[in-house]
Amino acid sequence: MEFALAHHGVADHFETCYGREPVVEHVARKKPDPYFVHRAMADLDASDPLFVGDSETDVLAARNAGIDSAFVRRPHRTDYELSVEPTYEIGDLHGLRSLLE
Repeated sequence: MEFALAHHGVADHFETCYGREPVVEHVARKKPDPYFVHRAMADLDASDPLFVGDSETDVLAARNAGIDSAFVRRPHRTDYELSVEPTYEIGDLHGLRSLLE
């Protein structure tokens, strides 16, 4: 995770990031398990977080963590059906601005 942020030159914009290690024991921690969401919330002392993602497991991870979600319905997700309702739905990341203001 840190490598990807550094590679794209955005690492200094993030206070914390997590990803599960590529080992069998950590498979149970993949989304929608809220393990890493809870860790990040604790690290940041977040009281009102928003989980942003473009998959059902992102929305489920937010629900399992007890927080709001924003589903990004990008062009490749036009017909993607969710079995769970996100708190918000936006067309792209530019739509976050109106949610955060």
